[in-house]
Amino acid sequence: FLMLTPLMMASGCSKTEPKQTKEERAQRRAVLAQEFPIPTAQMPSPNGYDLLVRASKSIKPGGEGSPDTKEEVSPAEDLQRQRAFTQKNAETLRLIKQALQLPLAEPAQLGILGSLPARANLRKLARLSMQHARVYAADKQWDQAVNSALDVVQLGAQTQNGATALGMLSGSAIESLGRTDLWDWLTQCDAKTALSAVRRLERIEKSTPDFAAILQQEKWENLEMLQNLLVSREWEKFRGGDNKSMQSLVKTPTELDRLRKVSDRDIQRNLLDKMNRIVAQAKLPYSRNAPPVAASADPLSDMVATTKERMHVIKLRDDAANRLLMTAFILQAFVKTTGQYPQSLNELVPKYFAAVPRDPFAAKLPMIYKRNGADFILYSVGPDGVDDSGAPIEGRGISNNSRGDLVVGFLK
Repeated sequence: FLMLTPLMMASGCSKTEPKQTKEERAQRRAVLAQEFPIPTAQMPSPNGYDLLVRASKSIKPGGEGSPDTKEEVSPAEDLQRQRAFTQKNAETLRLIKQALQLPLAEPAQLGILGSLPARANLRKLARLSMQHARVYAADKQWDQAVNSALDVVQLGAQTQNGATALGMLSGSAIESLGRTDLWDWLTQCDAKTALSAVRRLERIEKSTPDFAAILQQEKWENLEMLQNLLVSREWEKFRGGDNKSMQSLVKTPTELDRLRKVSDRDIQRNLLDKMNRIVAQAKLPYSRNAPPVAASADPLSDMVATTKERMHVIKLRDDAANRLLMTAFILQAFVKTTGQYPQSLNELVPKYFAAVPRDPFAAKLPMIYKRNGADFILYSVGPDGVDDSGAPIEGRGISNNSRGDLVVGFLK
């Protein structure tokens, strides 16, 4: 995002009005759009996203507890606030649940800043649903608590449909919020509640876009920004010989000279070509040592079309976390039914699983499960692809350089 800020400024986000007329900009923009059109996304009808918008407008603020409040309050007062706030917003919670029963996709909102307010509203809905879940948990209504927390996981996952990489990050944060308490609550569940959670997590996974689909939308976002730049006053000045107008984007005089020799048509073609190669690589099984996507033929499209390795790791982290959570719920159902944990995850097939969940970080290999006395350890090998015997990744962040495993209990 910070890297693209100069591009946003140069492509129309600046408050400085360009000298060319609106008619001239429109005419040039129409030519670009005709030659390199940005497709209109197909939205489901009805779209649950529309109900989420209604829900966000219906929130009655005031007196919120965790996770909204920053005040120091006692657990008893916090619960009291959460209970009052969720009761006051019963209609909003009803709309959220109704929206999650429908196909759901974020309407195309090309332009990085355009969709930020909508995503902030989604986070408000997620926090409200999580408060509702915690009230149910306080009342030991574990089936309702789990379902309300899964509402949050589903909200974060499904609102990534139609989203760019920035929307994916917003959805990822919401998913993480929904999983936070589920690791503790699952041990309170009976077999029926645990199996219901598994089936719901399976449906959530099927309705969530993969990283290649997100990058496909990112491609159109990048083309939109690039086309806005190519009709801007800054670009006109650059074509006229003024290097200063592009120095915030292309750093060296050699690259600026090379860029000036490339036509507007070829710059767009280069961008699309590199983004297509990035999307194709994202469809392959994850490999930390995957060969880098070759550089673009010009420095501007190369700067815009980035591979976003860290975002890919975050997406796979969420996939792994949901599959680990699903497996942990099944283990809870198994132990409630049999009185002990299985010796191997293969014992869960086919009664509980059609197949043992695959580890997104390990190609076709399953999640790793080991009995540990009367208990167990369950984990993904993580971004390094190495089985570290359940030694967790240190720190809160995750990237393609992270060492260690994603271990149940360390994914909160």
